Amino acid sequence: MSVCRELKKIKPDIFANGGDRKLHNIPEVEICRKIGCKMVFNVGGKKIQSSSRLLKKYKKCHGK
Repeated sequence: MSVCRELKKIKPDIFANGGDRKLHNIPEVEICRKIGCKMVFNVGGKKIQSSSRLLKKYKKCHGK
């Protein structure tokens, strides 16, 4: 899941990422570089689990 399309529209100055994200594992890096958006990492401290993982688990349990 990515917010690249929205980043292109909004063109923010800063894009914040949680503790589980790094430059090598997010699709937003290229668009942030193109629009001159600073990327900030470890926002919110250490993450227990990612929202993507929770959603995948939910879909598996509920057959959606």
